Amino acid sequence: MADFIQDSLAARLGSFSKKPMTRQRRADILGEVDAFLSQLLSKDNPSLQRIDGYALDGKGGNTPTSLAQGIFRLIVRVRTLASLDV
Repeated sequence: MADFIQDSLAARLGSFSKKPMTRQRRADILGEVDAFLSQLLSKDNPSLQRIDGYALDGKGGNTPTSLAQGIFRLIVRVRTLASLDV
């Protein structure tokens, strides 16, 4: 599941690469990741649920120095569903 999430986010966020890192673009990145994980959580349709929960932090991993260097860190925590072992 981790590989699927990483690959999916890399594909979705590729369009932001090599563009100026404005506040709006950082917010757009956060929104894109939130939308993707929200689909996996699928609160409105439990039969499509693929994860148990998630948390996003777009501030904790960033400093003024890292942002000035063009490095934006988004901390993503995902709790996957346990497999049903019968």
